[in-house]
Amino acid sequence: MVKHRVLKPGIKLRTVKFGLLKGLKLHLDFSTETQIYLGLYETETFSATRELIRRAAWMVDVGAGVGELALYFMKVHGPHTVFAFEPRPEQLARFGDNLAANGWALSDVSMSPDFVGLGEGCTALDALAPQLNHRGLIKIDVDGAEMDVLRSAEGLLRAGAADFLVEVHSKELEEACIALFKANGYKVDIIPNAWWRLFVPERRNIEHNRWLTAVHA
Repeated sequence: MVKHRVLKPGIKLRTVKFGLLKGLKLHLDFSTETQIYLGLYETETFSATRELIRRAAWMVDVGAGVGELALYFMKVHGPHTVFAFEPRPEQLARFGDNLAANGWALSDVSMSPDFVGLGEGCTALDALAPQLNHRGLIKIDVDGAEMDVLRSAEGLLRAGAADFLVEVHSKELEEACIALFKANGYKVDIIPNAWWRLFVPERRNIEHNRWLTAVHA
């Protein structure tokens, strides 16, 4: 109640005040996205994300949501090669609005509603390889389909052509992702959830849910 008196709910264009996304203009709903505005959402990943994006020549954002991380990449590098996949139409529409709010055009990003994987109707990450020069970053946030996405990147993994930032949604998925990365010569680091999440939790209903990075040795 106190939060809603200070920060009124509803989707409005707001400028992020703190954290990794500081200065970006995003259409945010304060009933669910206050932590993005305040720089608290997934703040544990900020240090690793800055470094991964600094060294990346391109980005593939799988589960792009409203495009906040892709926009940060573009803020750092300009409109380099960015592929964004987001199957939820309302999120993809907000992504487009956020691009415009920050002075970018829809043509500056390759946006797709496709699922990523090896299944029928899905886009495989390896299919993008001919368009990806130098070293890049693949971010994966797909609510439990992590291995489906990674299996579609067999060639990219084998070549060590990308660093990865992956949110895992169970202990079993975490172990499977780590095993796949290590089998392809990657160094894996777990990003632990901050101790203060006990008092400022994110909106998660999953017992084992955290991020990992994978960088080719």
